[in-house]
Amino acid sequence: MSIYYYSMKRIEGNWIIQYSILKDGDNEIISPNSIFTTIEKGEIKDYQFGTENTDNIDDYFEYFSFGNYLRLTRKNKSFFAFKIEDFNKDSLVLKQYDRGRIIVYQKIPEYLKNNTNLTKIINKSFELKIGNKIDTVFFDDSFLMFKKPNESIEKWDSEGLKMIKVNGFDILLTGFNTTFILKEIDEKFYLNSFGLGGKIEKFTIEEIKINTEKVKKIVEKIKEFEKR
Repeated sequence: MSIYYYSMKRIEGNWIIQYSILKDGDNEIISPNSIFTTIEKGEIKDYQFGTENTDNIDDYFEYFSFGNYLRLTRKNKSFFAFKIEDFNKDSLVLKQYDRGRIIVYQKIPEYLKNNTNLTKIINKSFELKIGNKIDTVFFDDSFLMFKKPNESIEKWDSEGLKMIKVNGFDILLTGFNTTFILKEIDEKFYLNSFGLGGKIEKFTIEEIKINTEKVKKIVEKIKEFEKR
């Protein structure tokens, strides 16, 4: 096996970009991220909500790897040079040469892959609890998710959420800088997110009964408005 082949294969997989660090003089600017990323077959793809690409690929690179060094190239031929600062089975740290930027990735464990047919959640509502906040969420047939705070006045809106399936994972892309991995266990659904320290947090979504027809009408109105 060549050194080139080994160095490419060792970093392949499904990752979450947790955060990046940019040095500004003596200061370090830490930017939290939550970006689902695939590294495979000489390509790096970042997936985010709201991009023009229909596959929700926000950024795409081809890369050449030799030893601990990476050269990333975009389609517009601009390139970036990185060094693998740290690597193990769970994490990957890249350092960009020209900017001193550091990007920290966490490997997504295989057990979060999901065999569920996503049609099981279409036109259903769920209660989502994150900390002290309780939301009601609704999935329509295009896997857009709409939510409302659990308030006395019913107020539905779209926070910018979309479900996609990549490499066996059900990825919930959001417009508020958090990526979730959907997993079904014993007929219950969980949303998994990734903290800065590498800890995976699991949130339960429980199906609830509401006036579905009323919600469908609201969803259609939102879609019509967004097409204008």
